[in-house]
Amino acid sequence: MKTSITSCVSSFCQVVRRYDIASKIKGINERLDEIAEEKDRYHLTKIETKQFRRVESTSFIDVSKLHGRDEIKKEIVEKLLNGTSEEGCIQTISLVGMGGIGKTALAQLICNDQQVQAHFNNVIWMCVSDKSDLNKIAGAILGSLDKGSATNLQNPIPSDDVLLAKICEKIRSAKFLLVLDDVWEVRDEVWDPLKAAFQQGTSGSRILVTTRNESVATGMGSFQSQLFRLKELSDEVCWLILSQLAFMGKGNELRGKLEDIGRKIAKKCKGLPLAAKTLGGLLREKKSKDEWQHILNSEMWKLNVAEEYIFRPLLLSYYDLPSQTRPCLLLQSFPKILFFGKLN
Repeated sequence: MKTSITSCVSSFCQVVRRYDIASKIKGINERLDEIAEEKDRYHLTKIETKQFRRVESTSFIDVSKLHGRDEIKKEIVEKLLNGTSEEGCIQTISLVGMGGIGKTALAQLICNDQQVQAHFNNVIWMCVSDKSDLNKIAGAILGSLDKGSATNLQNPIPSDDVLLAKICEKIRSAKFLLVLDDVWEVRDEVWDPLKAAFQQGTSGSRILVTTRNESVATGMGSFQSQLFRLKELSDEVCWLILSQLAFMGKGNELRGKLEDIGRKIAKKCKGLPLAAKTLGGLLREKKSKDEWQHILNSEMWKLNVAEEYIFRPLLLSYYDLPSQTRPCLLLQSFPKILFFGKLN
């Protein structure tokens, strides 16, 4: 009798649970139908959005076009060449700053320094960006160490162990500088094996990281004394960058006529070398005072060239934010539109 009652109670509970689940599913379906009706009522259409990807950087650059970073470059080179490391530990030096501030350009400037080139047996450049796979990163590093390896890495793709072993073989008894450009995240399953392989290099080997996130720099092993925060350039340096491009191949007469307006445009760059470079390239095609005045009077975000070369890289930082944080950034950017629109 007791068993029978227990069985009945158990069956009843299962029925209740199933009814509860069925009710919730029904409620969800009804809500989905309401959303679909609202979509049709307000003529909403689906738009495919594409997340921008950064063009991969290289170590090659015209150093004559880089300005305003001499002091910090000198300090970093000094640390790369003369800093001491504990046994079995390679120093990691990080350049940190917002998008467009010139981290990659500074790293390129350092890589092309004659003292750096003479000091290290191998200078390896690796643009990390959205690569988060150990196999891809190790393969790219091996390709930089041995150009023949890049063409030999065909299907089947070597395992992580094979790639790391080859890296160890190439850097053993060699002093190297590894530049990891545009690092967005630190994943232990990727970074720890690489770090272990790098220990095979000779004492004095270094790693140079560029990143927008200070937490990434510390996660990569940089102490505060090894962390360099890039600041905005002065208006004068922005003008130097802008004018070098804008007046390329032009005479002093045109420069004299347009310099006053050009300096005002340089102030709109707000210390960002990327903005100065972009506007300088745009102004190179403009020869009249009216055209330059139009650029000065234009709102920066309405210039097509600004959207392509300035804001697109900055969008990468936006996409890197947690999904719940993005609306907060939009509210800060357009407070009147969003806030008052909500109230109305």
